[in-house]
Amino acid sequence: MQHDMITNRRILHLATLSSLVTLISSCTAPGTDCATFASSASPCATPSRIAYVESNDPGAGKNAILAFARAEDGSLTPLPGSPFLTQGTGVGNPKQEFGPDDSDQEIAASSDRRTLFAVNSGSNTVAVFRIAANGSLCAVPGSPFDSGGENPVSVGVAGSYLVVVNKAQDPAHPAPTRPPNYAVFSILPDGALRPVPGSTVETTPGASPTEALISPDGNLVFGTDLLAPLTPEPKGALRSFRLDQGRLIPGRGTPLALPPDPAGPPLALGLAAHPTLPLLYVGFPGRNQVGVYGYDRDAELRSLAVAASSGKAPCWLTINHAGTILYSTNTPDGTISTYDTTEPRAPREIQKIALRDTGPIFGEGKMASVSSGPTQLSLDPEGRVLYVVNQRLTVDPQFQGGNAVHALSVRADGTLAETLPEVPLPVPPEARAQGIVVF
Repeated sequence: MQHDMITNRRILHLATLSSLVTLISSCTAPGTDCATFASSASPCATPSRIAYVESNDPGAGKNAILAFARAEDGSLTPLPGSPFLTQGTGVGNPKQEFGPDDSDQEIAASSDRRTLFAVNSGSNTVAVFRIAANGSLCAVPGSPFDSGGENPVSVGVAGSYLVVVNKAQDPAHPAPTRPPNYAVFSILPDGALRPVPGSTVETTPGASPTEALISPDGNLVFGTDLLAPLTPEPKGALRSFRLDQGRLIPGRGTPLALPPDPAGPPLALGLAAHPTLPLLYVGFPGRNQVGVYGYDRDAELRSLAVAASSGKAPCWLTINHAGTILYSTNTPDGTISTYDTTEPRAPREIQKIALRDTGPIFGEGKMASVSSGPTQLSLDPEGRVLYVVNQRLTVDPQFQGGNAVHALSVRADGTLAETLPEVPLPVPPEARAQGIVVF
């Protein structure tokens, strides 16, 4: 009997080892069934050294996530299986109007890196993917989900909630049937999205909201209504909310107007929250400035300072994990500014670097722009490489390409050097790639 017990234990031990080997192989093999292995209960490893960009292809049903593996030096190579279709449509902007392409966080990931959310700006849906350990993606059942409005452009993850910004400015549908809004969804355990009743906050028609930035503690939501100051009944450009059980409670004074300044119109685009202090940095593209705001736990904003930028129209922002360096993309002139924020309430520009291969200048005067301009940006988790999505800005058929990802090395003082060639993105010329998530 003792012999039989030992034999049975060995068989059980071997079977367990065999199962673990099979599971581990499944977690790391190309083509992993991420619906099975990327759930929160999965023992598979957390994905790392991955970057995602959205193609924003305006062809019907052609929008996709472009996935890349990150090498030690920061270089990117396409993942097997990429691109991953979102089953939706991007937004086109053939006349290059002001507003439709001005957004941030078009894609976002859950804090555990197991789920990816992406807007389908041209088909009014949000796609949800499970992320496998090797970075591959597969749609959760039911994806894509209705965005709760028209022309979704930004998603912000706050624990078990997803905040969606619906811009209502799709050039293909110039007469929206619903005003722009901020909508909240519950993220169910299987990744599905369910609207939170009574959570939607409508904003001014024509306001062109751009972003749903979640505060570091997950309790507040910040946004910019880019064109609200220019609407027939002007409103402030800054929005702030407290997130209370999935409902958006407006902060006192929201929407908040920028301080008066003869430098330019009171437009806001691009947000970054300090990682440890209640501070919000805001791009003022019409003034070539970056604003600094304080906030309290009830989402009330107060203007503290303004920093000058030598770049033209600082549009998108990100800050390092220590809160000591802030970056802005200056889209029209093809540059990136670096700001020292060791004095967090008084940013100081310490570098402006011109990206390579931004193409010829088109337009004149204040409207002059490079053909390929930097937009959304993200640091890698190690803080050693800054990735920047460049969009094709020109409609000149003679200019080829323009949609690309630039990888810039971060020096010890936070300044940047472009040492790697940019990575062209496989999108058609009518598309403007957007959004970036980096693990």
